[in-house]
Amino acid sequence: ITIVGCGEQGEAQLCAMAAVRPLRAGFAVDVDSARATSLAARLSIQLGWRLEASTNLAAAVAASDICVTCTTAESPLLFAEHLHPGLFVAAVGADNPAKQEIDATALSRSRVVVDSLAACAAGGDLHHAIKANVMTEQDVKASIAAATVPAPAPPPPAPAPAPAPAPAATSPATASPAASTPATPATVPEARNESSSGLMWDIVGLAAVIGIVFLLSRKGGSSV
Repeated sequence: ITIVGCGEQGEAQLCAMAAVRPLRAGFAVDVDSARATSLAARLSIQLGWRLEASTNLAAAVAASDICVTCTTAESPLLFAEHLHPGLFVAAVGADNPAKQEIDATALSRSRVVVDSLAACAAGGDLHHAIKANVMTEQDVKASIAAATVPAPAPPPPAPAPAPAPAPAATSPATASPAASTPATPATVPEARNESSSGLMWDIVGLAAVIGIVFLLSRKGGSSV
């Protein structure tokens, strides 16, 4: 793994990746080489495997299966020449229209999964790729937000119809035959319990997207 940007966010991202992926070695890259050296020394002990400070981003990414960018860069750090089959890139830092970590051409050559399509299209790396006319929103493979939105609640059951008024009392001699006919009982529509099935689809949808993210890292081509 390569971590680009060795501040608090970079450290948190590396620890999170180490919790879910079988990492064995890594590289720490930062414009402040002292900060990269400090992070590498501290987390090598904490994680139990070697994290090496590096000033050669291209070589670090070439030797990695995962690259996480956590910077405030306003111009790209990763370009198409950095990509290789199976590389997974988690681009974390570009969170507004002024920031950019991934070159637009590099992004267009990757399979892209976003957290929120609307937010990413409005600012960050996807925004710049759309602005450069090399991608559209339709090129995004999946959105985690779309897969985890709760299912709509089922409509409430229809109210029971009001009971028919009781017939007026009449003498036996004048009662009509219809008056002795028993009234048809009112029927109340049975309420459908769909909440459990809706929740199940939420869980399946979330699992599917998480599966997509990690499956992409095992197939040919790069994913972001």
